[in-house]
Amino acid sequence: IKTTQFISSFANEELSKAIKNKNPNFEKIIFSQRDEQKDEEHLMYTAMTRAKKKIFLSTHLYEDKQQIMPSSFFEQLHFADERNFVSDEIKKLEEYIECDKEDKKDETNINNLPVLNSNESITLSASSIAKFLACPRKFYLLKLLGIKEETDYAANYGQTIHAIFELLLSKYLAEFSKNKALELGNILFNAKNDYKMALDTGFKDYLIEDTANLSDLIISEMKESFYSAMDELETKGYFAQKPHSADCEIRFNFTVDEIKNITFKGFIDAIIKDNSGYNLVDYKTGGDKISPAKLFTPEEINFLIKKGENTRTISVDKIRNFEYQLPLYYLALLYSDELEKYKNQISAIGYRYIRPTFSQGCKDDFIETEKIDTFKDTIIANLKKYIVEEMYSKTKFEPLGNYFECKKCGFKSVCCSDEQGEDE
Repeated sequence: IKTTQFISSFANEELSKAIKNKNPNFEKIIFSQRDEQKDEEHLMYTAMTRAKKKIFLSTHLYEDKQQIMPSSFFEQLHFADERNFVSDEIKKLEEYIECDKEDKKDETNINNLPVLNSNESITLSASSIAKFLACPRKFYLLKLLGIKEETDYAANYGQTIHAIFELLLSKYLAEFSKNKALELGNILFNAKNDYKMALDTGFKDYLIEDTANLSDLIISEMKESFYSAMDELETKGYFAQKPHSADCEIRFNFTVDEIKNITFKGFIDAIIKDNSGYNLVDYKTGGDKISPAKLFTPEEINFLIKKGENTRTISVDKIRNFEYQLPLYYLALLYSDELEKYKNQISAIGYRYIRPTFSQGCKDDFIETEKIDTFKDTIIANLKKYIVEEMYSKTKFEPLGNYFECKKCGFKSVCCSDEQGEDE
């Protein structure tokens, strides 16, 4: 039994003695670290004595963001049975892992798998487009092979913030306030202790499970960031005016005549009506995106850089770093049936950053939709030339990341690229 040391050792001993006088079977209010160790040793002994032929012990180095030390039993067993518990076993294990990697590479070499053919239809989202621009291999693994990307702290935190504000603006709009946001956040963060409460509140079951599986350290960090962000929003006056109405997590699908075989899809975080009109809001919890006021300019949307006084040329870096999320939202407002009721209603689209004070803080960054209208044809032309035609022309989806980008990639465990292998 593991417990929290909420009283002193002296008080623990005195109280335990008093209770034991009345109940001889009682042991202690709080078990010491040694008591816990003895319990663990008993369990370990029981487990080992059940083995019939061999016993294999394993450990890992990381759990979420914490570095984990191997169990103390490794040291004890090494001392007790040094002849059979030798460092050579680690070397053998590493050689086995490397051989296993090579076997799997031969079996599922992604360089030999089929690519897109000219008649094949696919769906694209802003996320899949961003992955293609950042690294074609990442897009290939996610979109064409359907391999799930490993999540990290940032992804989990972003998912949590989106879920809290979805509920606040839809189910609990009448109670719109900082206190209600904090209440919803605390319910979700406590999901591992009260699953039913989180479910009854309105959180989706998959989100509750994801949150419940996070370590206490990660949840603690998320709570600290969340509380700070709510303080920031209150300071900026976000909770001072309750929205008139809000639609959240709005799905959209659309096609454009100029781009064959492609259906664009996605979700809009929220369309909120307040005193300024209808605003399309995308929540962000990470670093700043290209400001909409800059994104929708002739130079940025045409990927141009100045060389000399009058000469302009297209920049490959600008092509790769251009962000299509807001342009796709704009096209969805024009072409998606799901957004028909909002056609010609949205006055502005942009980002609402929900971040703690110690990480850039909260802010809004929007642009009026009428300022985007002149760029509609350019957006479509860019999607066709630099995204779709590039995808269909690929005969090999090679990675573009460097060593550090590959190391933090969510697909590093399944990417079989020679480049990554050399780096590692």
